Amino acid sequence: MVTPRHEALHQLARDNPRTIERALERVHGLSLPPVRDAEILNVDLTTIEAVERRVDSLVRLRTDGRDIALIFEAQLDDKKIKKSRWPYYVAFVHDKYECDVLLVVITHDADDALRFEKPITIGLDGWTTMVVRVAVFGPHNVPRLTTLEEIRRDHAFGVLSALVHSRSPMPDEILEPLALALNEAKEDSAQRNLNEFVEAGLLGETRELWRQFVKTYNPRYVSVLREEGLAEGRAEGRAEGRAEGRVRGLGDSLLVVLEGRGVVVSDKARERVRECVDPDVLREWLVRAVTASTEEDVFG
Repeated sequence: MVTPRHEALHQLARDNPRTIERALERVHGLSLPPVRDAEILNVDLTTIEAVERRVDSLVRLRTDGRDIALIFEAQLDDKKIKKSRWPYYVAFVHDKYECDVLLVVITHDADDALRFEKPITIGLDGWTTMVVRVAVFGPHNVPRLTTLEEIRRDHAFGVLSALVHSRSPMPDEILEPLALALNEAKEDSAQRNLNEFVEAGLLGETRELWRQFVKTYNPRYVSVLREEGLAEGRAEGRAEGRAEGRVRGLGDSLLVVLEGRGVVVSDKARERVRECVDPDVLREWLVRAVTASTEEDVFG
């Protein structure tokens, strides 16, 4: 289920690619070519078989060399995480966008972070077909920023530090200087968004502690989650949008299959596909299309 806490982790990275560029060098010693601009890409990696595969965020960086696609995955408390999907994501994005790919995983669980860092190796003994390495940001390698000077140098990295250390003892050591630093830049709309990322990414007493610090330095601050379900409503809206996207994707796949089989599709049938909002009906048509010779074989 999509939650504000989950969204905060990867959207922080997606919306601040230059901070992630600096974070990669700071935490992993990985230097990217100079980035000219960034483009947010479609996260849907579903194939024609209609098996859903989605990354959390996907950004293409245009550099002075080759373009780089950054895949962002935010991992919380789900112990059923399927690392086996990550090589698929990397291979699919590399093929579709014909650029270099970097998989970034962000987590606040130290054990998971160490597990994710182990390379995923596919192949036989003595013959490796693919190796996927993940750039992990977690409590084990992201420093705890506890001074104003550190946070002022990079507000977004300060937010990243607060989120991945949300389970750490004495969270006030991170949250208070972060609240003060963001308040100093409160006229900047980008910094206001960072306030929202922090609040959405925390839970329980830690979230309440953050709200207290923010109100201390900015009494007129209005909590972005003050109305119960506000952030959840946004997440549900995104989920509804994704569902609509899946329906459109099924319709597009259906027409592609028919075109590939040389089946002539009338304007009336195309309109029928576009107007259909039932994914079960579209899937049934798609199955028929695989062996269809005529339009009637699909639509009857």
